[in-house]
Amino acid sequence: MSIFSAVGIVIAGLSTLLFWIFRKPISAKVEVWKINAKWKFIIIGSLSAVWIEFEFWAIEKIFGVSGIAASPNIFLDLLVTMPWYIIMIWLLYKIEMRYSYSLFAILILGGVYDFFADGVLGTVLSGNFSLVTPALLLIIFPLFFISYSFIVFPATYLLQNDRTIQLNQKTNWKKYPFALLPLLGLLVYGIILVILF
Repeated sequence: MSIFSAVGIVIAGLSTLLFWIFRKPISAKVEVWKINAKWKFIIIGSLSAVWIEFEFWAIEKIFGVSGIAASPNIFLDLLVTMPWYIIMIWLLYKIEMRYSYSLFAILILGGVYDFFADGVLGTVLSGNFSLVTPALLLIIFPLFFISYSFIVFPATYLLQNDRTIQLNQKTNWKKYPFALLPLLGLLVYGIILVILF
């Protein structure tokens, strides 16, 4: 991992921290949106994903490097990455409407999703996957945790604190395997990318 990738991850973490600092006024603004909770969740999560993709792309442009963003063209970058993000966010909403998860658990899940998306799928598509890749990816798991934090955390916080909806969530052991549902979306998305590219 390059220093420039690390800068992008730090910006992602700082974005999550800034959201946390201003979470109450942001929550009050989002709560009055005249759309249902699902669309709020998908819009917030998708805009967060756009920001993360944009800032990684901007780092490439500012420092004249490559290999950080999915594409040097921001529109192609978003065209390639946003279908996965939207699938993941939509499935995450389904998960959270069915089971209760702590905010910390959601951050961990974001790390798991990124581990498989940028870690496993990313190295497979780049041709750099080897037998030691999973072990190396596990070592840098905290970076995946931070990288996706801004995508999963704000949408989840706003959903859990929206007083206009009533969450009727279960709490049992089944919530843990159910939380891996977005990985099925990643599998389908990954197969499509392999076929196309």
